Amino acid sequence: MSSPDFESMLADLPSTDEEALAELRAELQAQGSRIANTSAFSPFFRLLGAIFASPLLYVRRQVLEQILPSLFVKTATGAALDTLAYGLDETRKPASSAVGLLTFRRDGTSGDLAIPLGTMVESPPIDGVVYRLITSEQGLIADGADSALVPAEAEAPGAAWNLGDGYYSLLADVVPGIVAVANEAGWLTSPGRDVEDDEAFRMRLRLKWRRQSGWHTADTYRSLISDVAGIDPGDVYFDLSAPRGPGSADAYLLTASGIPSQALVDLADAHINAEGNHGLGDDLQVKAMPALPVDVDVTITAAEALSAADKAQLAADAQDLIRAAFRENAAYPEVERVAPFNRVARSYLAGAIHNAFSGVVAVDWTLPAADPEPNLALPVLGSLTVTVG
Repeated sequence: MSSPDFESMLADLPSTDEEALAELRAELQAQGSRIANTSAFSPFFRLLGAIFASPLLYVRRQVLEQILPSLFVKTATGAALDTLAYGLDETRKPASSAVGLLTFRRDGTSGDLAIPLGTMVESPPIDGVVYRLITSEQGLIADGADSALVPAEAEAPGAAWNLGDGYYSLLADVVPGIVAVANEAGWLTSPGRDVEDDEAFRMRLRLKWRRQSGWHTADTYRSLISDVAGIDPGDVYFDLSAPRGPGSADAYLLTASGIPSQALVDLADAHINAEGNHGLGDDLQVKAMPALPVDVDVTITAAEALSAADKAQLAADAQDLIRAAFRENAAYPEVERVAPFNRVARSYLAGAIHNAFSGVVAVDWTLPAADPEPNLALPVLGSLTVTVG
């Protein structure tokens, strides 16, 4: 769908200084003005031009760039979009902090070992940024156990703290008896999110308008599911092949950080099936997007001038970039994220590595042997090896 042609709506208004001054001259003559010197060098006419033309063009620009776009959901942004949403009884989703479980380990199993409330766990620097989680409860490794799961929350709201498995691995301060800490597979119970951006908010408003018909189409279910915090409408996919017979369908979810937690999936499924938001006779189940494991083994040839320390840093940075492409961190936003039905192009990732880091001579792939081409599945890293030589 093409964008509205706001310019044509203001075709009768002058759009340049020259057009405005020409209109002023014509109006002066039509009103019988006796001003004879209407050249561009006439001080009196220049004064009239400044008084007339500048405010006119300013008002025209404000109408064109601010007022007209603010009248439509498709083109409104920021506060104007919030105002239009008010008419649909809708508000923008706020930012929230990532919440999950950290695994603390000790050497041995004797006695109880307390993990203090407020213990801070950090990630290594990712594109220059260190992310931190803070334990929200006092933890306890009980006698006879060598590990315990402890709830923790990100130090600030935002999706950037939804890091992949193993990133949170450094204790900011020593905890006596603890030898290792990590965020293991499935650690994230409630993903952090940024304030809903205009595009996602705009899509939700359009879907909400469509669902007023009362018919439970795919868009209606997409709208209902995206009411749940942490789920954007563009991250809901459907299997409409009647997997359990006529009238059945499955909705598959993913998030900016990849496969959603089971808790989030259960919340969305309950919103449809337990809270009465399904159509009469419908059989819709909400599920996590299936994963397509991808093993990645990359060899980077570096410039001879790079030191051993530079090469080690290049390997770490390249790993972070690849993990960002697979939705495991929010660094390198210019790199396209994997998605269902989207080919994972090795040539594109190699180009991204070349563009992001100096000193890269070549990028060679051992694995995967061919570009993964998912259907209704999200590519996820099975293993990742980056060698710099």
